[in-house]
Amino acid sequence: TNIRDNWHVVCIKVLPLFNGQGLQDYIEDLNDLVRRCMEIKTPKILAYDINELLKNGIYTINTRLLEVTDNSLISRLVEIWIFFFDSVIPYFRGI
Repeated sequence: TNIRDNWHVVCIKVLPLFNGQGLQDYIEDLNDLVRRCMEIKTPKILAYDINELLKNGIYTINTRLLEVTDNSLISRLVEIWIFFFDSVIPYFRGI
């Protein structure tokens, strides 16, 4: 597979994290794919790609706020931030 395919696979496997679905592969396998990308991509390009992946994931999380009423906004934000920092960030950083 080429480098673009590797990064595409990483994105497909990581984005479900932001929906609360968990990783779609073993973290070691995702590490290997990222390692292959690091061998080819410049640090600047890889940082951009990681930033785009994170932005897309956060956009997915933001959609959870669309139907929230003012009365439940704070509790929903707390719930989302706890989910983000407990369930998403540790895996995202690990990958």
